[in-house]
Amino acid sequence: MFGLLFAVGFVGLLVLGWSWRRASSAETRSLLGRTTFALASSLLIALGTLPSSSPFQPGSALGIGVLGGAVGMTFAMGWHLWRQQGWFPFLFTLLPFLIPLLAFAGNPFPTLYGLLVQATLSWFWLGAIYRAYALLVISVAAAVALARWHTPPEGLDKYVWQSVPCVLAFVGWLVAGLVAAWKRYWQSSVKEFSGLFGSALLLLLGAGALGYWLGDHRFFVTVMLACLAALLARGLQSSSQQDLTGLVWVSLLVFSFVVFPTGDGWQLLRGYGAALMAIALLWLAVSTQEESSPLWQGAILLIAFGLFRLFAEAYPLRAPRADLYTHYTFVGFLLGVVFPPLLQRWGIQSLLVSRTLWVGLWSASVPLVLGAVWGVKAVAGYLGGSIAGALLSPIQPMPVLFAGFATALPLTVVVEPASDLPRHTRLWMLVTAAGVLLFLVLLDTLGQRWVQKRSFELEPTHQG
Repeated sequence: MFGLLFAVGFVGLLVLGWSWRRASSAETRSLLGRTTFALASSLLIALGTLPSSSPFQPGSALGIGVLGGAVGMTFAMGWHLWRQQGWFPFLFTLLPFLIPLLAFAGNPFPTLYGLLVQATLSWFWLGAIYRAYALLVISVAAAVALARWHTPPEGLDKYVWQSVPCVLAFVGWLVAGLVAAWKRYWQSSVKEFSGLFGSALLLLLGAGALGYWLGDHRFFVTVMLACLAALLARGLQSSSQQDLTGLVWVSLLVFSFVVFPTGDGWQLLRGYGAALMAIALLWLAVSTQEESSPLWQGAILLIAFGLFRLFAEAYPLRAPRADLYTHYTFVGFLLGVVFPPLLQRWGIQSLLVSRTLWVGLWSASVPLVLGAVWGVKAVAGYLGGSIAGALLSPIQPMPVLFAGFATALPLTVVVEPASDLPRHTRLWMLVTAAGVLLFLVLLDTLGQRWVQKRSFELEPTHQG
């Protein structure tokens, strides 16, 4: 399977390169160029996963996930350039999930991590145009992985159970298509039509059918809470209470794992439920077609929480303490609050490709450095702090937040043994990492000044 996907990706790379050279408009050339670099980077990362030793598995499951995501991304961007349809290309990013569900059903985690890595990488290269696609892939990957940590309802096969997020995502895709068709062909005759309200109703119908099929009504309740929160956040946005939208998403997060006192009590799906709520919110945001919709913030918070729960399940912390009472965890938390927003601001200040590379490199490396120096507890603190930082940051979200999860989930097991080294060795590791960071910042600053100086020197010649 690895060879087949790599061959398809390589052919796609050649087609993209040929199209890039023949593109007429600057906008098309830019998107084709960024898609080409995203695909080429994915192919290189996949080649790096060929070894069968840890953290990679025999059969290159992680690399297959990266390649599957890369092929889906290429088709999605190709369709976007061809037809400019807002909802249909999402299908290409959902199809690669057939690989972990069918070919690696017994252990889907490496392939899901590969899809997570590729989605984050493509988001870095393609920018805001790929935000919705990347968030959908990340949310579904988190939900499928978390399904393995939750006991399925009685009488339901575990393999069917872990495919439920993909079914919900497909239902959302159909809802987005119906809403897009309504807006295009029939909205002129029904002026009162609301994309958000109509999408919420259709999603509730789909969730109700899904819950009936599974014999578990929590799916309907989960999607219903997400829809109610979306409508409330939309109402707050149009009023003078916009600052309360963050409280709405935190409340929704609490409800995702609350225990309802009915009979002997029943519990929602915790991290799994939060990931399912994120999928619902994403499709509501896509249906509204509003770039500044508050629904994006809610979806990002719930996705990040789902990934955090997945990290907590995959890396249970060691006794005696591993919470914020431990100063290493607290330091990691503070770095998570401060560092990703700082990288976001730094990244949007320049359009240079080198700036994107440095931001991506360091957002992915920081949790690994913390894991090597102070262990899993520092990584957990950093990931938790990054969620708080994303909720409080006023900047349009970038993939900086998810880059930390994309590397921490598969690679913490590799770097964590270094935290048992002598203290002075780990101190030198920390000093070296800080020195490399400062060197790269200096190098990027000099490059930025050189480009500005060069542009200033060429401007009079161009005018003449």
